[in-house]
Amino acid sequence: MKIVIVNDYANIKGVSSALAIESARALAQAGESVIFFCAVGPIDEKLIHKNITVISMDQKDIREDGFENISLWNRKAYVSLGRLLGSVDKNNTIVHFHSFVNILSSAALRVVMDRGFKCVLTLHDYFIACPSGSFYDCRNEACCELEGLSAACIRSNCENRGHMHKLWKCSRQAIQMKKGRVPAGVDAFISISEYSERIIRPYLPDSARIYSVKSPISIKNEGPERVAESKIFTFVDRLGAENGAGIFAKAASLAGVEATFIGVGPMRKQLEEILPGALFSGRLRPENEIRLLRESRVMVFPTLLNETHALAVLKAKALGIPAIVSSGSSAEELVESGEDGFIFERGSIDDLVQKLKVMGSDSLVRSMGREAHRRYWDAPWTPENHVIELMKVYNDVLGGI
Repeated sequence: MKIVIVNDYANIKGVSSALAIESARALAQAGESVIFFCAVGPIDEKLIHKNITVISMDQKDIREDGFENISLWNRKAYVSLGRLLGSVDKNNTIVHFHSFVNILSSAALRVVMDRGFKCVLTLHDYFIACPSGSFYDCRNEACCELEGLSAACIRSNCENRGHMHKLWKCSRQAIQMKKGRVPAGVDAFISISEYSERIIRPYLPDSARIYSVKSPISIKNEGPERVAESKIFTFVDRLGAENGAGIFAKAASLAGVEATFIGVGPMRKQLEEILPGALFSGRLRPENEIRLLRESRVMVFPTLLNETHALAVLKAKALGIPAIVSSGSSAEELVESGEDGFIFERGSIDDLVQKLKVMGSDSLVRSMGREAHRRYWDAPWTPENHVIELMKVYNDVLGGI
């Protein structure tokens, strides 16, 4: 079988790209032949493997070039990916999409359909349903319950960059649905959490095939970390208001606990003012992120978003680090409150302060860490398990080949 993985980036630009790269690497290490097709380089070191061929169009990043200058329909992606597909056997090739919205556009999916290849799309976000991809109103700092691309949605000025930018995104989604035939023409979807699947399911065709596949997490089982010996409460996410960075900073200040922030984002200066003694790591590679996370007492995930996949919480569990997570996101699925962590009321600083203080108990945090570790390793999200589940999907979609 030939596997073509399609992603906007050949390097880590967010969780979806990180998972696309990890998946390609895991498949290659399992002996599968992988072609990684992307719009933007440079090429991540994990894609350097004898079983991986990387094809990059070397286009500009939408986040650097500005939305006005990027095509709503990437003709080059249509032509370049079409040329690649012309060199492989469609009866024995699966095309797996991760991210495409920023640069490749739905033109990349449409050429796969036009050439008669089978394609799979991992639902890392809500872009096939919501023009902004998150069902979040940035102006009101609240989750959005409007139907994606409805009249009310189009009128809603929910973008930080203004309503004209929102209208541009609406246009992109309309083109995606009609000209790109997304999601209607996609053969199968991979859901990364039950929570996100419930939100996005109404926007998929009634006949849509949806599979659940564990994401690949490259952490070895070395036993639970000695969390009771640490005093550090760690935040792992973008440093943005919607990610709850400010909520955590204020709660940590009130609770009088030490804090570490792993990530980058627009709130860093504001967070430094709230917690002048906190550690800010900046952007880290996944392996360095894990190294710093190991030093934690507790991992805190206070997002305000409808998160599709709380990957950082899984990593903490794999290390035996208990987590405090906000209600109303996929993180709720990963924590049994009172057993291996706590769930606090989304947006409530007071509730988070209370949970932080409770985690001051060494005996409690130690037992929760051990329970988190046990629960994770009973059914681990390893690269090996990821490949097994993914190959079942590929074979099913290809008809058993």
